[in-house]
Amino acid sequence: MLDEARRDVGSLEQNFVDGLVEQMTSFLLGGRAWIVQAINHTDRVVSVKPAPRGKKPSWGGFLPQFLGFELCQRIRRVLSEDTRYPYADEHAMRAIQEWRDDLGQLLRGAATEVQISHEGARWSRAAQRNNEVDAASRAV
Repeated sequence: MLDEARRDVGSLEQNFVDGLVEQMTSFLLGGRAWIVQAINHTDRVVSVKPAPRGKKPSWGGFLPQFLGFELCQRIRRVLSEDTRYPYADEHAMRAIQEWRDDLGQLLRGAATEVQISHEGARWSRAAQRNNEVDAASRAV
């Protein structure tokens, strides 16, 4: 993978490269967001440039499976509030607003609780309610 100055900035697996689309695909690699400029399959080179700030990557790699409770609660507050953060520039606020539009209504709802049955099965109250509604509609 080469940047605009033709510097080697990383390597990608072939099956990942096969799914890239020139001028459209953006992804995270090495802690930076990149957008694909060109793909040369013969030379096995993907040309990239830094993605514009606020551009949502179409692929983000593998995230840690667990985040701390306090961090998760803070993310929930950021996405469910309408607060304009003075330290966030226009691009960052646009990205936050996209996430708020996608998830805000869900996150402003009651917290989903997970329950564990005597047999060890897990479910949320939302899933339980959906099952009750489904069972009631089948009984009609």
